[in-house]
Amino acid sequence: MNSSATQSRAGLRAAFSEGGERAALQYLNSHTGFRFTSMYRFHGNLLRAICVFDRERPDELSPPPDVPLSATYCLFQKDGNRSIAIDDALQDPRLVNHVAREAVRSYVGVPLRDVRGAIIGSACHFSFEPHSEQVDLEMLETLSDLMGIGSGRFESNAR
Repeated sequence: MNSSATQSRAGLRAAFSEGGERAALQYLNSHTGFRFTSMYRFHGNLLRAICVFDRERPDELSPPPDVPLSATYCLFQKDGNRSIAIDDALQDPRLVNHVAREAVRSYVGVPLRDVRGAIIGSACHFSFEPHSEQVDLEMLETLSDLMGIGSGRFESNAR
């Protein structure tokens, strides 16, 4: 890992330590051009927001309502067991029939795993406009370690 990546991870850890999960998401968001940076938990066939940071509404604290998992790109983490990047949903052949393709145009997400390695959620950046940029996926993955996924703390936030 280069020194810039090490500094970024240290910055993320410091943001989390000083301000919790919301501060960590804000820190991650500041390193991208995406509007939103979020953590979600799979809850049956629904997707439940753990924490969401909106660059255009940074003071908004209320999480969005649960949404059907099939209406989100987080479905790719659950079903595909992998990270995914979507630069422009309208140009992506994987999304020709996806219900969100006209609303959420760009997305980068990684699976969040519990202590046993099971996929239990997603950490992601997304926007309503197309974006083509390199995102440090390991930074998103670091959230699961910081939040103690698999612990009671994460579970309580997921409800």
